[in-house]
Amino acid sequence: MFQFSPFSRFRKLVKTITFLLSLYSIQITFAQNPKIDSLRNSSSLSLNDTTLISNYYQLSNSFLLISHDSVKKYIEKGIELSRQSGQKLLLLKGYNLMCTYWLERGSLDSASLTSQLALSFENHEDKNIWFTTLLNMGRTYQLSSQFDESVEWYLKSLKWAENVNDPYMMVSALTNLGTVYWELGDIVKAKEYYQRSLTICKDNNFLNHMASNLGNLGLVYRAEGDDQKALESYLESNEIFKELNEKLHVAINYQNIGVIYENKEEWKKARENFLESNKLSSEIDDQIGIALTTINLAIIEGKMNNYKQSLLLFDSALSYSDFIDYKPAKKEAYLGLSEIYKDKGDYKSALEARLNYEIWKDSLQNENYLNKISDLEAKYEFEKNQKEILALSEENLVKEASIQTKDYWIKILFIALFFLVIIGTLSIILIRTRMKFRNKELIYNAVSNTEIKEQHRIARDLHDSIGAMLAVIKNKLSGIDGKGVDVQTRSALKDTIGLISKTSDETRRIAHNMMPDDLMKFGLVSATESLLDSVKGENNVKMTCDHFGMERRLDELKELNIFRIIQELIQNSLKHANPKNININFTRHKEKLNIIMQDDGRGMPENYHANAGLGLSNIQSRLRLLNAKWQIDSHQNQGTSIVLDIPVKS
Repeated sequence: MFQFSPFSRFRKLVKTITFLLSLYSIQITFAQNPKIDSLRNSSSLSLNDTTLISNYYQLSNSFLLISHDSVKKYIEKGIELSRQSGQKLLLLKGYNLMCTYWLERGSLDSASLTSQLALSFENHEDKNIWFTTLLNMGRTYQLSSQFDESVEWYLKSLKWAENVNDPYMMVSALTNLGTVYWELGDIVKAKEYYQRSLTICKDNNFLNHMASNLGNLGLVYRAEGDDQKALESYLESNEIFKELNEKLHVAINYQNIGVIYENKEEWKKARENFLESNKLSSEIDDQIGIALTTINLAIIEGKMNNYKQSLLLFDSALSYSDFIDYKPAKKEAYLGLSEIYKDKGDYKSALEARLNYEIWKDSLQNENYLNKISDLEAKYEFEKNQKEILALSEENLVKEASIQTKDYWIKILFIALFFLVIIGTLSIILIRTRMKFRNKELIYNAVSNTEIKEQHRIARDLHDSIGAMLAVIKNKLSGIDGKGVDVQTRSALKDTIGLISKTSDETRRIAHNMMPDDLMKFGLVSATESLLDSVKGENNVKMTCDHFGMERRLDELKELNIFRIIQELIQNSLKHANPKNININFTRHKEKLNIIMQDDGRGMPENYHANAGLGLSNIQSRLRLLNAKWQIDSHQNQGTSIVLDIPVKS
């Protein structure tokens, strides 16, 4: 699982603030665009209604990349003035613009309502406006996944285009029909309409649409399994888009070409095309394109066994997806990352990446649900605004232009102050958190040092004092002459010597367990192996120990606490699970030690946490001192796996 330290989150927040402030700078630049100022100024003059309405609609187009609210506001002004002046054709145009606005925002209910209003006019005076009305009806049903109705309206738009003999309209209608059938999974129908559209494009030299249809046909050929035809189609499309200097479409084609080579397992050619796509996306600042091509490049590097480069690219893709807040890319990055880790044989990391993929997939589904709710709210707002819109006077338009510019600066000031407060608050929280961790570490060191000293003392006393005294008693008793003593007394003397011998051995064993020589001299792995050797002989259990990257020792405090945890886990398994096999695996990473203990016993009961005894409580206490985490996966009669993640210094 990917995690960020508090300080990396802090740096990320600063980057986000910079990005937001840059967006507001862009807005101001566009707001002071001479074309927009000119349209505003002309709207404040004494113009006739037709010119004023046209200016409103042009202003809405000028704000497409700047402010959704401004786009909506100027369309609404044009609609209201068209209604008041009785200009049905311009009112129809306004409804079409508003429908497009809602479609682009994904507010399908509002788009449907607006397209129905446009349809009620049945105005054929302007062939282009009425064609747009029919097309919008088809788009609305298509985006609502009502494909039958969508096909019906696109066919009506095609019939209209054929009646007025407009090839450009025919191309639009045919292309949309092909796309609907593609979404329905009817590849044959989709191919038929794309090819009809392509033929008209070639006859009339509609280069842009020609290139788009070639790209669409590339998708069809891929679906048919004909990668060669798909490749030829994409390459032909790319040549046209290059000629038109349509870098975005060229970048998309390079991605599609790269995917084909990836399917053919021609990794180098796939990488070349993805690199070209990434380069073009960067040139035109296509942020989504950059994120997706970075993911594709990461996948290809993994296929070529360049795992280090692959992981770096995935890390870059995840960071960039966070920066631009594009969740679908993040979801795909985690899916690809899971596959790379699986190919590497790092199944734990693969599982973590897969879990992250599932989390982001669920997040996107929840977001779609919220968007549906937003559609209902937008519908309500639209109906409410239609009743409340009043035409602004010429004086209000002039004032509005001045106020809007001032508002941008006020917004920037408030946003800057808001984020400064957040930064200050976060700084205080981070400082307090660090102090808390520092105090916890000092307490842990003090407790552990005291424990080690006390265990050294007790072990030494047991071995040197009590052990020596028992040895003396045994020697004295062994030296007593048994002659002249009855058989019963001689037997009792022999039993007593045997009991003292066992007591002496037990004392040495306890002293060794309290401060194992192997742990002090050779480290954690050696002490664990010795522990397993001593236990398996007594219990007839096969025990194994694997270790990776454990050449360097940990500090003495950590090793002792970890060893005690392992002792307790083994005793619990032997006592409660009756296993035949126990395996312990140590893996040292840069900043953590991963320990996995597995047995094939009868597993833990479901409520083992509720019934935790002294053993589990001791383990949990030591884990808290180590600032470590653990996970238990246990099933009845299927064994138990316990995973420990312990922070260590690199």
